[in-house]
Amino acid sequence: MRQYTFGTGMLMALLVLGGCAGNRTKPAPQTPADKGPSKPFVTKSVVFFPDSAGDFELYQKYAYPDAPDGVQLTYTSKTLPSAKLDIFVFVLGRGPADDAVKQGDQRMRGEVQAATKAGVYEDLEFTDDTAFPLTTADGGSLPGRRLRMTLGEHGHKLVSAGYMFYKQLYLVEVRITAPVEAGDILTQVGDAAARTLVPAIHIQNEGGCQDLTVYWDSKDPNGLIAGLKKGMEQAELDGCVGAKEQQVQPKTGEDMMTIAYKPEDWH
Repeated sequence: MRQYTFGTGMLMALLVLGGCAGNRTKPAPQTPADKGPSKPFVTKSVVFFPDSAGDFELYQKYAYPDAPDGVQLTYTSKTLPSAKLDIFVFVLGRGPADDAVKQGDQRMRGEVQAATKAGVYEDLEFTDDTAFPLTTADGGSLPGRRLRMTLGEHGHKLVSAGYMFYKQLYLVEVRITAPVEAGDILTQVGDAAARTLVPAIHIQNEGGCQDLTVYWDSKDPNGLIAGLKKGMEQAELDGCVGAKEQQVQPKTGEDMMTIAYKPEDWH
């Protein structure tokens, strides 16, 4: 068994030449790896998101003081101006997408229940919790879930829906709430927001995740190339790109926010 570690730029060159690769380490904020890179798995993330898309326009953006809590994006809807529509982008780490979405869905449910117990909301009732996959720009599928509920706040009845997705090491949560009079329109607008805005959000990560540790069986003549392809696919899923491939400015119609991590944020 042989082992090498390459930066993603070197890996791209090797792929062109018919060269190398392998399985990367698997650190995450809540799960230390047995052998991590010499620098934190992620030192900086850049979140790109649309200024406007379809029915929705960006109203404000906010970065939480604690980097792992990520950023909050607030949009307005022309169809339902009374709705409060927020998108939370916060780090989870590497893991199977289905498991990540399930974990995020449970967290979302738990937060609403905790707020109700604390007296922020009353008369909470979850009406359904269903799969809600999205189609990505390249024709792929992004797993997700939708949690719908009714609740009260200061005596006012509300309808609400939450959507959870996982992409590029981050959970992306869409939350929409409006007066109960919105009825089924809230779900229609929430569905449209998830389908329109989430695929347009992408996260670019920098740090140790840009380095791939290579393992392959020297007796297998195809092992090196197969390992390289697998490693590059994982790097793309993680949103970890080399310096030459990095996007440094938002494109037309986009905005961006940077999340800078402390070394101790990643184990």
